[in-house]
Amino acid sequence: MAEKQPELAGKKKLVVDSDAYFSAPRDENNNLSSNIQEIINDAAYFNSSGDKARIVLGKNWDYRQAESGKLAFSNNWAAPKVFRSEALQYEICDTQFNDTLDLTNQSIREKYKIKFTGQKDDLDENHSAQRLNRWVYYVKTGIVDDSTGNTYNPIIRVNAQYSDHYHESINPFTPSQLNKKQPAGKAFFANYKTYYNERVDNADFEKTTGFLADQDYPIQNSLPSIYGFLKLFTNEKIKQEGLFTLFPIIEELQKYSGYNAAPGSPELQNVYINLLKKYPLEALVSLFGYIGNWPPNKPEKHSKILEKIISLSFDNFDADSLFAEYYNEYISRMPTTGMSEDQVILEKSMTNLVFSPRVTKLLNKVDQYKKYFPFYAELEFTAKLDTKLGDMMKKMFLTKFMSEVVLSTSTPPSSVGSYTDSWKIVDAQDFVLFAQDTDLGDLSTSADDTIASATLSSKELKFVPLLQTLDKWQTEENGVYKGPQMPMNEDFSDGDLRNYMSMFREDSAEPINLDSDDNVIFKKLFGSAFKAKLLQTYVDNARSYDDIINGVPAYTEDLFYRIEKIRIMPGTGQEDIVQNILIPNTSELDIVKYVDTQVKYATYATYKYNVYAHRVVFGNTYRYQWLKEDGSPEPAPSPRTLSTFVLPPLSSEGKQTIEYVDLGGALGSQTGIAEVAGDYDVTYVATFNTVVEPSIVLLEDKIFSTPEILILDKPPVIPDVNILPYRAVNNRLKILLTGASDRYRQEPVLILDGDQAHFDRIKRAQLVVDDSGNPLEDGKVEFGSDDPVKRFQIFRTTEKPKSYQDFTLYEELNKEFFEEQVHPNTRYYYTFRAIDVHGHISNPTPVYEVELIDEKGAVKPVIRLFDMTPPKNKTVTKACQKYIYLKPAIQQLYFSDDPNVDGIFSDSNTKKRYKMRLTSKGSGKKIDINFSFKKEIKN
Repeated sequence: MAEKQPELAGKKKLVVDSDAYFSAPRDENNNLSSNIQEIINDAAYFNSSGDKARIVLGKNWDYRQAESGKLAFSNNWAAPKVFRSEALQYEICDTQFNDTLDLTNQSIREKYKIKFTGQKDDLDENHSAQRLNRWVYYVKTGIVDDSTGNTYNPIIRVNAQYSDHYHESINPFTPSQLNKKQPAGKAFFANYKTYYNERVDNADFEKTTGFLADQDYPIQNSLPSIYGFLKLFTNEKIKQEGLFTLFPIIEELQKYSGYNAAPGSPELQNVYINLLKKYPLEALVSLFGYIGNWPPNKPEKHSKILEKIISLSFDNFDADSLFAEYYNEYISRMPTTGMSEDQVILEKSMTNLVFSPRVTKLLNKVDQYKKYFPFYAELEFTAKLDTKLGDMMKKMFLTKFMSEVVLSTSTPPSSVGSYTDSWKIVDAQDFVLFAQDTDLGDLSTSADDTIASATLSSKELKFVPLLQTLDKWQTEENGVYKGPQMPMNEDFSDGDLRNYMSMFREDSAEPINLDSDDNVIFKKLFGSAFKAKLLQTYVDNARSYDDIINGVPAYTEDLFYRIEKIRIMPGTGQEDIVQNILIPNTSELDIVKYVDTQVKYATYATYKYNVYAHRVVFGNTYRYQWLKEDGSPEPAPSPRTLSTFVLPPLSSEGKQTIEYVDLGGALGSQTGIAEVAGDYDVTYVATFNTVVEPSIVLLEDKIFSTPEILILDKPPVIPDVNILPYRAVNNRLKILLTGASDRYRQEPVLILDGDQAHFDRIKRAQLVVDDSGNPLEDGKVEFGSDDPVKRFQIFRTTEKPKSYQDFTLYEELNKEFFEEQVHPNTRYYYTFRAIDVHGHISNPTPVYEVELIDEKGAVKPVIRLFDMTPPKNKTVTKACQKYIYLKPAIQQLYFSDDPNVDGIFSDSNTKKRYKMRLTSKGSGKKIDINFSFKKEIKN
């Protein structure tokens, strides 16, 4: 076995094929539950589409109560009693044969025995042949109930092939879980956060990008992407001798752009085939070269804003003003009705964004530029450490091909509908897997006291058989695609993945034509080499049949991580997949980070991200064989009918001794059924052959989902308040209100009925939520002065308030002063809130107590803060142990029953009461304390 890298610490998950899973509850005697079995002539018959041999040996995966009384998901159970009230055992034969395991022959063939041993009885003595036949029917042939037509398969089925891709996966720790407990070692974690740029005015950008006029392609994937800027920042060709010019790129972009290319022209038809293969992100960030270069016929008016941004020293200067100028140009190019052809092209081409493994080392560079975008969502999670295949894929320039395989079998974005089968040669298969997570629910017990098996929800996971896929890819007539790419206006192919895919390459190291569909030599050379690497990895980590049924996990490597972006429309709640982001896993990838700047303000859309691992699983298929004497496989026998089970009456005649039923020869030398008779016990043996072969699949496994992602600015801080009385006026006040500048975290204070929903939305935006995405009841939110205050709320009451809920809304104003009319000699209580331009509300200010006292024309204002903190319950006590000390004499304690001793204890006949008087030296007040003593005798 190859040396494994240390595992990440995470929440373990076991992924199991349905062939290996069977819910097999037992009774207290370790018999299968009567709900799933039928006892027919010594044997417990039951049906399962999975491997029945594993079930009778206790090697099936099941989630139920173990002997310890605890719930467990395991495949190491005590074998149930299924034949003549005994359990079966298995063992590897002494004589076994394995084919040489190499790249040309990967099958492992071994002999195994399954056997029964039980005490002899009269039927064994007098009808051994018929008794042995029951074993044959149970293990080898199966039976048909001729009265009902029910068929029961044998334990060893030779006409079935089983799959086993069991492996251990992990789910990441969420931020809240890591806050509670830090695991030992390197943790598999997932983190997500949002950002709203407070330094610039985003109002116009928010409204313009919220445009939804074209329902087929609402503006989403053509929004500015930080990775378009990153592509320019890392392009060494435009940084020659300190000069920065995008002219060669801009010239080529504008040549293909719809602004000057006629509909149906070769330029427009070839934009998908040529331009977007070479400059996809550059076309996105510059809107086909026109940001900074408009109008085309007046170069003296060109802003060259992209060149200015690229040439700026970000370490020494703040780029907010330059990026603000860029966004102004961007929204000026946005249409007011419908979308331009250029934007439709960008929406389609950016549906699937694939990163080359040669640029993953650049992903962290976005940290230097992300803060200049209006807003973004950021995802971060740990990559798996075993990456041999990922490094091989990088070395052989196979990322494009393998990413097409992944994307073709994933759920396509909603705007695409589906990828047609006319071009796709990769056929994804579905099989049901059972995943054991940390919380699986309670175990139920049936009415007949059978220890029941817990219900385990299954999940269909898609997988691609890699060996067959690579074989198809290497043929000259069939690539990943059949036929040329069809992106023209008249014949646009909605089912062609190539029209919906862009790659972020390292231009200097990755020729774009190396892995093209027409490069037959590339396919044959690198496809064969990658297949050989797959097979060699399988050989290094191969499992035998014994490994499989004993739960040795298959070797796995994460090849890709896919981020599925879902847009949730406000009002309707409709969820649409809008984009896939594919990041290959290599040894250079430690932490996966993706910053999504293509998001809208929460008024127009919210988002959710599903993160998948596309994992190569080096699993197996296996099958059973009965062999003839010449070593060739024996065909599957036909099931026997129940009428053949009738035994003749017991007698001394007809006694038979049978060594083999099917084959002759020494026990174990051939494959067959045998009886081994002793003086007291009888043993039935079934010797069969196993054939284990590789099943290398690319499996899609969801590792985590984010809660709903909302882009919102922060609610405002409490306003500054100044309450001013008028001189000698007993019924008027002027209240001055201004927005304040501050930042802090507080628990929201609720006053009005709608406040709960409002602050719950703020909590979801700031991810103050539990693992299910529900807002934390006692969670704090961040208040900040990122937007100007637009309105103020005034709350007033004349009753002394005990909490903020005692206030009612008195006035809401959109100005900074308020003329208040009051009654003299009346106490009023006020509190105030600010509302910013997005409608977010602040927490209330402290409560102000205001009264204008009029004493015969003399007006005295009383304006002060009012404390609503409830008084604490006080108990008036004074500890005085060090000042008062009462001590009885020894005789009074131990000889209190002696009549000559003045005892202190009361009894049933005599009540002795004592008085202690305390007199204050200062006031002369007295306190009398009456008490008595009672003796208790304890044995």
